[in-house]
Amino acid sequence: MTLGEGHDVRFEGTLSKVVSSVGRTGQESTTGPLGMLQNATTITSSNETDHFSGNARLTWRKRILPNGRSLVVTSTVDVRNANAVTKLNTETQLYSLGDIQTRDELHQEQELQSNSFRHGNRLEFLQPLKTGRILSAYVQHTATDRKQDKAYFDIIGGHSVLNTSLSEEFGQYYEYWRSGTDFSHQSDDQSWWIWSTLEVQHSRRRGTIRELSQTIRSRFTHMLASVMTIRDLSNDGSVRVHYETRTREPSLRQLQPFTDNSNPLRIYIGNPALTPEYLHDLGVRYHRPGNGYSGISLLVDLGAVYTHNSIIHDRTVDAQLRQTLRAVNARSAWSVDGRISFGMPTQSLGIEWDLSNTVDVETGTEFVNGEENDSRVLRNRLRLDIDHYHGDVVGITASGSITYNRIHYSLNEDLNQSYINSTVGVEAYWHPADLWSLESSLLHRTFDRDLVGTNQDIVLLNLSLSRLFFAGRGNLQLEFNDALNRNQDVTITNAGTSIQERRVVSLGRYVMLKFTFKPRLK
Repeated sequence: MTLGEGHDVRFEGTLSKVVSSVGRTGQESTTGPLGMLQNATTITSSNETDHFSGNARLTWRKRILPNGRSLVVTSTVDVRNANAVTKLNTETQLYSLGDIQTRDELHQEQELQSNSFRHGNRLEFLQPLKTGRILSAYVQHTATDRKQDKAYFDIIGGHSVLNTSLSEEFGQYYEYWRSGTDFSHQSDDQSWWIWSTLEVQHSRRRGTIRELSQTIRSRFTHMLASVMTIRDLSNDGSVRVHYETRTREPSLRQLQPFTDNSNPLRIYIGNPALTPEYLHDLGVRYHRPGNGYSGISLLVDLGAVYTHNSIIHDRTVDAQLRQTLRAVNARSAWSVDGRISFGMPTQSLGIEWDLSNTVDVETGTEFVNGEENDSRVLRNRLRLDIDHYHGDVVGITASGSITYNRIHYSLNEDLNQSYINSTVGVEAYWHPADLWSLESSLLHRTFDRDLVGTNQDIVLLNLSLSRLFFAGRGNLQLEFNDALNRNQDVTITNAGTSIQERRVVSLGRYVMLKFTFKPRLK
């Protein structure tokens, strides 16, 4: 809404209501170094969630002087309410020398009530300087009040009995004060641009565990600086250099002192005493775009991240390889990455191709039964993408990648591994007429034999046929998913104490008929 020349107010807000119901069944087992079974569990759970959220933003802007000096005030509010009920049933078997020793069953109903209220205000002053230069100063305050109540009920003989050792009420209040200045400058010929900011951030947090009448307080003050510059080299491309410092707060799951026993073989306990991470991020990027069908594109991207006071896992493993995890603060960690990419059109064949190689190196630390375990991970990925288009009638996109992985551990050197995985994918569409469309996609993944024991190929083929109605506002689509009935979701995770292979059984081959309609709103 315009109140006058250079004077306006803007309001925007959203409301959301989500009700969901999810069921899950899974199995997990752990084998020792000699391949003998140590434990196994079957997990069946159902979850019903009722979630409401709303947010609003009010912005007031006023130009004070004709030269552009302005004042901006922004106020925000965010409200969230969630209620969830989970019914959990597990059966855990523990083995010794391959023979079953004990069998435990767990039947629980878990209730979670969560409420949060966040509000913030920001005052910003903008002052244009000489041509192409802008200086701004700001102060900002944000506060969040969050409460969570989680109750565990053991189902015994058909009756619900409150488990007081697992049930908790947790309240958390934290606020931020931020103040800083921004400066930007663009050259007269627009060949280079620089932006910088300097900010002081003060945070205060108070957490209350009501069952224990325990209050945890913490205060932190950080100096945050960022700078970015872009240099346009005309026909030779552009160079971008950036340096940034930032903080990363612990997640809600890491902070809340609840015990997550949804997997009896891997119990997770939060830690409300965690402190934020402080990161230094440095990057250099050179990009030379191709010139239509007559030039080679080149992209070189280098980056490094150093994390101080990193948040890691403190893992306890018992004789049957059951794990209890808790997040703790530890010493620093670092990672570097680099990417180089070449691309060029081949006009005679009507295709464009792009060949890229990406290298990532990262270090990490975790504690295993009180011992420090350092890890170093190297990933090298070679990827080729090929695109072919024949107007709007036919389009084909093909891609293939090979990824080399090498993992080294200081504590468990027997788990050091090197393996290669590969992926090939093809997507195609055909529009024989304005109203008809045929689309298909094929994804083929191959996992290294040294990783999963045998060669493992995962193939997913999807087909769809669609027709438009009502001047394109209606779409009738017939989908044939997993036509070969060979799809699985396979994930390989290298942890400090184990190598985890996770498989999720999909629906398999199925057919779906869909109709969507977009009403005309005027």
